[in-house]
Amino acid sequence: MVNEAPLAGAGFDRSLRLTRPKDFSNVFADARRQAARGVTVLFRENASGKPRIGFAIAKRQVRRAHERNRIRRIGRESFRHRVAGLPSVDMIVLVRADVLKLDGAELRRVFDRILDRVREQCTQTASRNPDQPV
Repeated sequence: MVNEAPLAGAGFDRSLRLTRPKDFSNVFADARRQAARGVTVLFRENASGKPRIGFAIAKRQVRRAHERNRIRRIGRESFRHRVAGLPSVDMIVLVRADVLKLDGAELRRVFDRILDRVREQCTQTASRNPDQPV
């Protein structure tokens, strides 16, 4: 597992977020996926030159707002620490109710593992198709 240190003063800039419904629709329309222990990440290459992340956590799956916020907070932190090593992809995080069984450290490891697999999968795709941007 690669633990990349965040940049000094690295925040979670708005340009690293999926903010428009169109951005979410593009990912949902043609996405690859990685999943582990109740967390699914849908991802698709983008042309922005940097990775971006969005969260679609259904109230039906995670009823309490503070629990949804905790999942987002941990996911953003994992993303922020790995952003320098990620390819140019848009990602959407989906969760199932069983994610509530995970404590903070376990959830962080799940996010880290999934983001590492996204990076590896995009790297493998790029090595097979060198003409296609990643």
